[in-house]
Amino acid sequence: MIKELNNMENLKQGKKNYTYAWVALILSLFFWIPILNIVLFLPSAIYLSIKQIRLARKEPEKYGKLIFPVLVLAHSSFSIIISIIILFLSTTGRF
Repeated sequence: MIKELNNMENLKQGKKNYTYAWVALILSLFFWIPILNIVLFLPSAIYLSIKQIRLARKEPEKYGKLIFPVLVLAHSSFSIIISIIILFLSTTGRF
């Protein structure tokens, strides 16, 4: 109940909820951990970014604009592609 009141106060004050986007950004910054980033961190960041985008489309006045979650999604997607390429090159001895 208190959480609902806090959410209502935030809406009245015009604050946007970027929780999923911030968590996704933090997870996507762990791209330097070799195997965990491909298996755990970056897929989680991609999932949370997509979830934030969906929420922002449904309720833009509550969840804000799409630019932040889209940038996090682009960063996470780029990082996972580069990580897979580096992992492949490392295992084949070309890196």
